[in-house]
Order: sequence, then structure tokens, then C-alpha cells
Amino acid sequence: MVNKCAGFNCRSGYKSKKNESSSLSASKAVFSFPKDTVLEEKWMKFVNRKDWKPNTTLFIESIRIDNNLHVKLHYKSSALSLPKWFRKINNCKLTSRSPYSSQVLRFALMQRYSSFQAYSLLLKQLPLPSVSLLKKLVFGGIDSIKSLKLLLNEGKMCNDCVLLFDEMYLQQSCEYHSSRLIGQDTEGNHYKEIIVFMIVGFKKSIPYVIKAIPEIGLTRDFGKDEIEES
Repeated sequence: MVNKCAGFNCRSGYKSKKNESSSLSASKAVFSFPKDTVLEEKWMKFVNRKDWKPNTTLFIESIRIDNNLHVKLHYKSSALSLPKWFRKINNCKLTSRSPYSSQVLRFALMQRYSSFQAYSLLLKQLPLPSVSLLKKLVFGGIDSIKSLKLLLNEGKMCNDCVLLFDEMYLQQSCEYHSSRLIGQDTEGNHYKEIIVFMIVGFKKSIPYVIKAIPEIGLTRDFGKDEIEES
């Protein structure tokens, strides 16, 4: 189909020379009329025709449109020249203040790194920080070695660290090693498991073991005494 400019007295869509194509020259940009009625009325003025309406098959050359209505984009290192009306946007004011308090963030971090499944369940019921936000907070890490020295030397616990303990079950047996019986207490009872005390920062996923002791049966008094000694 031949693309002809709808402008009055425009001959760019016809053959002017023997070897020239009947369509518009490739060096000239052509546009179909916009669907927006306000913009369409502006374009119709450049056609310079009376009592005329465009349709979907008509085009207009860029040279007939006023330069003030052009939006030019330059390539690579050239400057980007855009009209003011094109650059006007609604600026959204963003606050840098966190919507969560430090206590809520510490609680969320403790729950998240204690049990991901439990924290996912809490997220469905409570307005807690998202997992992606907690991941950003833990980026960088806390020096667990310094926190461990603070705990051992001064008996203080960093607010961003927690004390954990875990148990590992043992195969009950008793062996003779270096003139000693290993695997039982002084009364001859075989050890059933080992209790491990660890310290870990909210921003670290690897805990540091500070104490590991074998035991026969885990009770409340036993755990309390060992924590106080730790």
C-alpha cells in the first residue's frame, strides 16, 4: 500500500522521477494520526484542509508538524533534549525513617533465624517486617568474636546477639582412655547426650560454641546452673 502524506498539495507520495519509489522517502518520517482527540485536532491543522477528518489509513510527514511538538531523543553521548511538558512528573516524597522500632526488628530477627517456618506463619497474622527487609538488615554482619569476649570478660550480652543451646544424642558406651573411663559419670551412669551452648549474632548465620558438656538427663535445674556458670 502506498503511504501518501495527507497534507494539502503534498506530492511526496507520487512518482517525481523515473527511478524514485512511489512510497514516501525513507529519509522522511511519517506518522499515523493519534487516537487522542485533543492531539488529533492539533495535527489536523498542519494538513491545511477544510472540513476534513483523518482515518486509520492516512499519514502525515514529520516536516509538516511544528517543531515545538517534537520530542527528540539523542543517542549515546549526545544530550537528551526534552520539552518541559514531557518532563513533568508527580514527585513522591519518600521517608527515610523506618516504620518499625528497634525492639520490633530485634524480635523479628530472632524469630526469623530461629525458625523460618514459624516466622512465615507470624507474617500472615501480624504486621511484621518482611523477609526481604530482614535480609537487608543482616547484610554486613556483627563481629561474634567481640561479642563473645564481652560476654566472657564482662558478663554482658550484646543486644544484637543471643545465647542458644542445642542437644546431640550419644550412643551410650564406655571406653578406657589414658587411665580414665570415658562415657560415664562418677557414679557409673552412661551419658545420653551432649548439651552445646552457642552465641550467635542476628546478622550471622553461623553460631560460635562457647561450652559443650555431656549429661545424663536434661532438667530445668541442670540447664539453669550451666547457663549461670557459662
